Amino acid sequence: MSETLRDTFRTMMEICEEVHLSFDYEAANIGLVNNHGIFHARGDYEKWPEVDRRCYLLRLWLCPPNGRPLSGSYAQRYGSVTPGNRGGIICLETEFKALLEPV
Repeated sequence: MSETLRDTFRTMMEICEEVHLSFDYEAANIGLVNNHGIFHARGDYEKWPEVDRRCYLLRLWLCPPNGRPLSGSYAQRYGSVTPGNRGGIICLETEFKALLEPV
């Protein structure tokens, strides 16, 4: 990575630290975000021994026919860049399932 690119990332991260939103999710909270329109991150969470205290995260990948156009560079990750015909991140190890119990 060039020094110019490194400086650019440092500056971007400084701005993100200064201007950001933070959410503390509680039971029954839902968050809807467009990952292609924001920088996002998730902090660490503790996997509690008590099942009723554990985090339950269910991700739903939506891709409407009028979705945001994406660069062809996303094709390998999503399988397609055609709006209405894109999936989530596809890897060799991807298992398609929806767990109905906290893990």
